Amino acid sequence: MEIEFTDSLSITKEDTRACYILMLKISDLWFAFEHLVKTAADIIPKDEDRNSNVNFYSSSTMQMLEFDPITLNFNQLLNNQVLHRSVWRREVYPFIQYLVRDTQGGTQRLIADALSHVQESRELQAKHIFALAYGIRNVYVHKGVAAALGSKNYQVKRAFYLVMYDALILYSLALGNAYCCKKLASYSTVITQS
Repeated sequence: MEIEFTDSLSITKEDTRACYILMLKISDLWFAFEHLVKTAADIIPKDEDRNSNVNFYSSSTMQMLEFDPITLNFNQLLNNQVLHRSVWRREVYPFIQYLVRDTQGGTQRLIADALSHVQESRELQAKHIFALAYGIRNVYVHKGVAAALGSKNYQVKRAFYLVMYDALILYSLALGNAYCCKKLASYSTVITQS
């Protein structure tokens, strides 16, 4: 996908423009990840909450998928690049609160729990990260792209979005790798039995 902005638009500041682009990228990547979860379900079934949009896998499945190092890395990057200054930390709260208000059900509860974790300086779990990504996708799909929603501090949101985007890429690659390895192993089992 290629996105271009011209100076005739009012979104010419670098951080603002980056927020729009990253919001779109996170939304697109979430759709791809969601599809990958469905595709992989024949070999890696959702075993935590089958009806959830974000709480797919149990702790043991996430360990098998090697999601834990990605989650740890996400938390380190979030702390080092976004939450490291109290001013930025305070800017993240209304942004996440906006995502809470814009979601429903279990996803809303997980985003609210993620906000509590951030406020209390506790690490987020993969299900929180997925809920936040899904919340960003909801803003894009249901509210239209509006980089100012939740917070007008584009520098903080840009840093948050970058960390989120990188983590989603890694989760997608880890799930895709596990799926392909398991699928290939199932084929080799069939071949050796023949």
